[in-house]
Amino acid sequence: MIDFNDLDLGYSEYQRLQTTLTQIEADEQRQEMNRWKILEDTQTKCFGNCKSSKETR
Repeated sequence: MIDFNDLDLGYSEYQRLQTTLTQIEADEQRQEMNRWKILEDTQTKCFGNCKSSKETR
């Protein structure tokens, strides 16, 4: 984690840095949600295929 007290930043630079970090965190959260959605879809397809193959036996 960045300690902002150690940096020699002006207020506007600090605000830009905070905005950038917030955007990075939001992007990471969206990517994680997307990975979970892909995992959920993959599991649904796999279990759907397993169920349908058992029904045809």
